[in-house]
Amino acid sequence: MPFATRSAQDGTAGHWKRLLVFAALVFGLTCIAAPAVAGGDASVASITAPSYVAIDASSGRIIVSHDEQVRRPIASLTKVLTGLIVIERGDLSAGAVVTHQGEDVEDYREGLVAGARYRRSILLRSALMVSANDSATVLALDAGGGSLDRFYALMNAKARTIGMTRTMYASASGLDDVHNLSTALDQARLARFALQNRTFATIVGTVRFETRWAAPTYEKVWVNHNKMLTQAPVT
Repeated sequence: MPFATRSAQDGTAGHWKRLLVFAALVFGLTCIAAPAVAGGDASVASITAPSYVAIDASSGRIIVSHDEQVRRPIASLTKVLTGLIVIERGDLSAGAVVTHQGEDVEDYREGLVAGARYRRSILLRSALMVSANDSATVLALDAGGGSLDRFYALMNAKARTIGMTRTMYASASGLDDVHNLSTALDQARLARFALQNRTFATIVGTVRFETRWAAPTYEKVWVNHNKMLTQAPVT
């Protein structure tokens, strides 16, 4: 799930005066955020994704787009809204207990153990930085009172308040490619909204994070999957 932000100095998105939010669909949907720069015809011509949109994150104005309203599977970009809902719920220092349903998901997995308790803040970093499907699922079950369907209802209600009119969530991690659908434009709207949340922006803008872990692992080191954090120039 390549989704992240960069800032010129302090590692948060809040100090950028302008952001260009770009959502491109290639099988799944890849969403990144970067400083707004002028893009010529050559830049647009090099885009091969079947659907894409670039918006000015300050105003929401569409800069360039193609099939931006076509519904497609969004893969791990689903975790953007999962993470945002968990953050807005609050009490991130509290623990979430892993159930067998949360443990038994497809790769990529963090290796969470059923019956164990993990801080919500740690599961958030795992889900948003390295796209762990079990971490996202455990967070969803926790917020949904043990029911994924209840969490999906929360996701769809939140999507409507953001203005995501052609999105339907049926997964907390993005593993469902049949019913879990969105558009490039809706995902750009979500990115613009999510980056206004300081906690969210800080997590997705973190390049590397270390945390203690239960034996026999003892420590986890997460390196953000988004290569923009280390390769894209800051302007």
